[in-house]
Amino acid sequence: MPFKKFAKGIPAYELFFHTGLTKSGGEARRLINQGGAYINGETIAAFDVLVTSDHLKDGEIILRAGKKRFHRIQIEK
Repeated sequence: MPFKKFAKGIPAYELFFHTGLTKSGGEARRLINQGGAYINGETIAAFDVLVTSDHLKDGEIILRAGKKRFHRIQIEK
C-alpha cells in the first residue's frame, strides 16, 4: 500500500473493509464497536480512528479481526 494514503490517515473501518477482513463497512463498524478489532495487538477504541503512519512498526501494520483472522499491510515508501 502506498505511503501517501497514510499521510492523511484512513478510518479504521475502511481499512478493515478494504483488506477483506470484513464484508462491508457496516460489519467493520460493528466489529470495532464490539471490541473485536485490533491494530498491532491493541484494541481499536472507535470505528472512525484514523490509521496513520504513526501506527507503523517495522514498516508494517498488523490488523486482526476476532481471534484468528489477520492481515499484514506493508507500506511502500
